[in-house]
Amino acid sequence: MKTIFLLFILSALALSSCTPTTNDAVKYNDSMIDEQIKIVKLFDSLEKCLDSNLTGQLLPVHKKLLKQIETSTEIINKVEDFDKSNDYKRNIKTLFEVYKDVAESEYNKIIEIYLLPDTLYTKEIEQKFNSYYESAYNKIKTQMEKFDQFQKGFSKKYGFELVDNKVE
Repeated sequence: MKTIFLLFILSALALSSCTPTTNDAVKYNDSMIDEQIKIVKLFDSLEKCLDSNLTGQLLPVHKKLLKQIETSTEIINKVEDFDKSNDYKRNIKTLFEVYKDVAESEYNKIIEIYLLPDTLYTKEIEQKFNSYYESAYNKIKTQMEKFDQFQKGFSKKYGFELVDNKVE
């Protein structure tokens, strides 16, 4: 009887020691967000090029952005599931897919229009430019809101508080 009780206690201890800690969840979250930040910084760089009329840097920064999205997605794919669940990976990969879609479609068109000679820039072209910009903004905003909701649930489940990450 003592042996069965001892085995039960040891099994319970072994199972509880496999449960991820709050610290594990924070590290996992941070590693995922580090990849997101790399992408967001390049989106910001692209915006700075547009705002500052740095036309010579637009295409190289856009290329870096596309490469970073690819690299970050590959890194996320290699990360182990957390607590036997791929929910975090699935959610952040969906966000990265939206980043990729926006970078490849809307931003491609935005850059094309931006690089047009002034003589070809019309009111109609300006409306298209604004439409692509609005579409890009809305796609990213919608998916970010979904990801934020997921991330809040993840942090609540594992007992940690999210802090705003200011991208510089």
